[in-house]
Amino acid sequence: MQNFKKFLQNKNLKLFFLWRSIEIYITVFRIHLKTSCNGTLDDLFDFCKTNKIIGIGWQLDKVPKNLSDCKNQGTKKYPGRAFSSAINRIGEMKKDDLVWIRHNGIYYVCKVTKTWRYHLQMF
Repeated sequence: MQNFKKFLQNKNLKLFFLWRSIEIYITVFRIHLKTSCNGTLDDLFDFCKTNKIIGIGWQLDKVPKNLSDCKNQGTKKYPGRAFSSAINRIGEMKKDDLVWIRHNGIYYVCKVTKTWRYHLQMF
């Protein structure tokens, strides 16, 4: 398990698989679940797991039209590195990439199945 943990610590690790002569490149991302809302971290984890989403938070004033619009609105409302770094990671994720999180000492590996979208509902 320790080797696997060290293996996953590089959040932008590029993996290469050769399967039936098809080259597939995937990226492994690490997401830290955090909350500043009224709910607990367990509530947040359950919300993400139930809805099969990877969430980064940061509510915007109006629904963004696309990822670029989200970046523009977010960087104005939330200056600093936290929002910008998170939305850039989300923008880099593509279908079939992997995302891992740790919750209550258990490691979870998730597979990206869709592209970015803005989700109005908060947990």
